[in-house]
Amino acid sequence: MQCVILAAGRGVRMGEAVKEIPKPLLPVAGKSILERTFDELPWQIDEVIFVVGYLGAQIKKKFGTKYKRFKIRYVQQKERKGTGHALKICQPYLKGRFMVLMGDDLYCQTDLARCLRRDLCLLACQKKYEGKGGILKLAPDGRLLEVIESPKIPPSDLINTGTYVLDKRFFDYPLVAYQNHDGNTEYGLPQTVALMAKNLPVYIEKATKWFAITRPEDIEKAEKWLVSSVSQLTG
Repeated sequence: MQCVILAAGRGVRMGEAVKEIPKPLLPVAGKSILERTFDELPWQIDEVIFVVGYLGAQIKKKFGTKYKRFKIRYVQQKERKGTGHALKICQPYLKGRFMVLMGDDLYCQTDLARCLRRDLCLLACQKKYEGKGGILKLAPDGRLLEVIESPKIPPSDLINTGTYVLDKRFFDYPLVAYQNHDGNTEYGLPQTVALMAKNLPVYIEKATKWFAITRPEDIEKAEKWLVSSVSQLTG
């Protein structure tokens, strides 16, 4: 099974930390974010497709065409047109079901494995809403109805982690366009998945461990989070 890892962005909110290194290669407790992602991939995954852009040559140099047990392919996102566009350009290389992850988040293998039990799935984190992020609206049976970006009144306490299990039916739907913070048009992956969910059941799994690295201070927080996670596992 394949996993697409979106690792093309500049990570502008990281400031000087990403001036000479792409955000997914930033070290967290002695390992890069992407090395930690590889550690957490479920056994079903045997191929990784990286979507690269900003300083992508460093990611290619780091992992090559094979890393540990994984075959690796690279797809260049030449234009910054959003996460939906990033997945769309991978279409020629995808077969059957596949997983999609963000290249700058920390995951838990158990959560990812639970997602793979569903035909179509989105991983959500249940946490207090702080005014930003994609908030999920669900049907009574737990299916996805809508992903609402930064709503004033959130319909739930479930935040989209940007983790998906999809299949090639995703490409039957037109990419959903939206205006980003700079006023430019991008094509959103969560918005397009929500469109897909109007016809196909996309179920939700809740994350037990997930950490999004957004700003420089998040690196230290992530290291403490990792220590806390290990402590919980070892009792």
